[in-house]
Amino acid sequence: MNCQLKLKKLVYNWSLVNQICALCGATALQPYALCEPCEQQLPWLDDDHCSRCALPLAMAGMECGQCNRRPPAFERVLAPWHFTFPVDTLISRFKHNRQWPLGRLMAEIAGHALSHHYAEGLPRPDVLLAVPLTRRRLRERGFNQAAMLARWWSRQLAVPFVEHLLVRTR
Repeated sequence: MNCQLKLKKLVYNWSLVNQICALCGATALQPYALCEPCEQQLPWLDDDHCSRCALPLAMAGMECGQCNRRPPAFERVLAPWHFTFPVDTLISRFKHNRQWPLGRLMAEIAGHALSHHYAEGLPRPDVLLAVPLTRRRLRERGFNQAAMLARWWSRQLAVPFVEHLLVRTR
């Protein structure tokens, strides 16, 4: 059964919808829900950060003292922003208040930043993995935010996402 109208033009074009900025409520003249002034005022992480854990430092290209003394199990963290307002609030609203559009917005903007890093020569990962939640936490939240982010990035960055490869252990 076909329920679509028999018209030669689209009835609804999502790209013509005026997005509302998730931070200030103004009209966002972009394909995502963030106006240009708010996007520019996000606490972007510049080059002055630890080359391993991405914590802010006074100089670029160095490792922090903690990573120098006890190197973590990972090689590098890519973080587009400092974990301050409004990023911390957006993340909290996504995780704990089930405001998925905010998570999607942050994933899209972070995906653009990752694409930029890949274009500058950063090697692409072979696969994306999401850390699974415990059963209790999954029941409380109703969704795995890491898996949602990995699915969105998988489509945006053309990197496969493998969902059930990792197992949560005690």
